[in-house]
Amino acid sequence: MVEFKIGDPNKSQVFIAPFIGKISNDFKSKVLPTCQFRNCFIGDKTQGIENRVLLLYRFHANPIYLEFETKLESHPLFEKRYEVDKQHTMFVFNLPEDSQEDYNKLIKGEYSKISEKFKAHILAFHGLKQESNTGGVLYKTGTKKDSIEATINSGLPKYQWTKIPDDVELEEAFNEAIEYFQEEFKVKSALSPSEEFNT
Repeated sequence: MVEFKIGDPNKSQVFIAPFIGKISNDFKSKVLPTCQFRNCFIGDKTQGIENRVLLLYRFHANPIYLEFETKLESHPLFEKRYEVDKQHTMFVFNLPEDSQEDYNKLIKGEYSKISEKFKAHILAFHGLKQESNTGGVLYKTGTKKDSIEATINSGLPKYQWTKIPDDVELEEAFNEAIEYFQEEFKVKSALSPSEEFNT
C-alpha cells in the first residue's frame, strides 16, 4: 500500500493538469492560501469517473474563494463539480480535442513519446526549463539519466554501474492508487476550529 495524502505531489499534478490551462497559477487563488488547491487526479474511483482532469480544492467560505470557484466553472472544458466530503470539492474537466493520444501515453508512462508541442506546454505551465527534472523526464536528457544511474548504483565503482537502456523511460508509469481519487482520501470527520487552516 502506497502512503499518500491528498496534498502530496503526484504525476497528475505535473503532467495532466497542463491539459486544461496555460499556467499553474490559473488554478490557484492568488489571494487565499495556496493550500486551497489540493491535487489533480485522472479519475475518481468513488464516482466511476475516468479519462478526465480532476482538480480537488479545500472549501473556504471566503467570498474570494467562492468567486474563484465560479471562475473554474466558467472554464470551457468544465463538466461538473461535486463535494467529495465536508471539506473538499472536486472540479471535473473534459480533455481538449486532439489530446487523447498524449494523455494516454502519459498515463502509460511513455513521457518521452508525447508530442513536442505538449512537452513544451507542460514545462511552460509550470515555469520550468528543459534542464529541470520534469524536462529530463520528457526529453530523456543525459543529466536525468546520469542522476538515476548514480542513485541505483550507489556505493558501486562506476565501472560496475548498471546502465539504463536508451529505450527506457526515466520515470515510472502512473500508479492508480495515487492518480485516482480513492475512498480513503476522504475526510471522515470535521476538523476542530484550531485545525481549520493547518495543512
